[in-house]
Amino acid sequence: MLLRAPWPALLAALSLVTQPSVAHLIHPRDVAARDVDVKDWISIGADGTPHTKTAAITTENGAARTISGAPYALTGTVFTITSGTQVTTSTGRPPPPEAKETDGAGGQFAVCHNRVGLNGPFCEPSADSMLSVGRTYYVTWDKTFFGTDTRDDLVNITANYLPSSRRIMNAIPVPAGQGYMPLTIQESFMLGQEVQKPIRLVMTYFDDEEGELKEVPGPRVNIVRADISVAEHVEGKKGGGGVHPAAIAVPVVVGLLAVGLGFWCLWRRNKDRFILSRIRRRSSGGQGYGVGRSRAGRMGGGGGDVGKEEIDLPVSPPPRTAGTNVFREEIRRQDTGR
Repeated sequence: MLLRAPWPALLAALSLVTQPSVAHLIHPRDVAARDVDVKDWISIGADGTPHTKTAAITTENGAARTISGAPYALTGTVFTITSGTQVTTSTGRPPPPEAKETDGAGGQFAVCHNRVGLNGPFCEPSADSMLSVGRTYYVTWDKTFFGTDTRDDLVNITANYLPSSRRIMNAIPVPAGQGYMPLTIQESFMLGQEVQKPIRLVMTYFDDEEGELKEVPGPRVNIVRADISVAEHVEGKKGGGGVHPAAIAVPVVVGLLAVGLGFWCLWRRNKDRFILSRIRRRSSGGQGYGVGRSRAGRMGGGGGDVGKEEIDLPVSPPPRTAGTNVFREEIRRQDTGR
């Protein structure tokens, strides 16, 4: 059966889980050397039949759309680690692919392309992965590692305890050309350990040309009691996307503040001019000589005493006398108060 490789950063996260103050922590992981993009992937039906799918991008009405894209469980970069009542969240490469049934039915995994790479021909689980007790995972390998005439030969996936080389399991052999095998992690794999137990996957097969049994060491993985699963993918849900309210509210608030600040600066800059203008209007409207003002107002009586008779000056100028301008004399008399 199949096993997955452990993750170093996740082991650190797992140790933090045992502390009561680390619930809901987020631990970033370095995934620069591990591409999570999946183009070719395999879906195992409920009857155990594999179906190979290839993701493709098409354009409809000017909009790009992905056809047969890999599920989020294979591409997601956020997953949770639960240990007892403590939950931590880690980011990075997704956990090893799982099957719903112990016989491997009901799961998905990426097609393996790692004939001569690190830990080749194994792909999943990758090195330093963590496998939870009680779950069934897919062990995958690059089937091109075997010649076309030997892909019907049987291969077996076993595992050795570390640091010893004690063999802990013997799965049922499968054809080399199948490229995958389900592995259920059992409690006995822990050997009484409380947190984790490291093991190394091993592929064994019979080489017809050389007439001997060969072993290909695979990745080192950790068996753990913590429950590890891919976090729910919110962004990809229908109706769950769209613009975040803050993306609308923040620009609106900032815009209103900017407009308000602009008006305030404009008022501060022209405040003295506005006040002076009001004073001038009051001065011109409350004092001085005008035809429409009463005589009492022009004489300084203020026009506010009730009962006083108000007499307007005649519109036509008074008659001239010899050598004297009566109209100007009247104005001069009013100004001097005589």
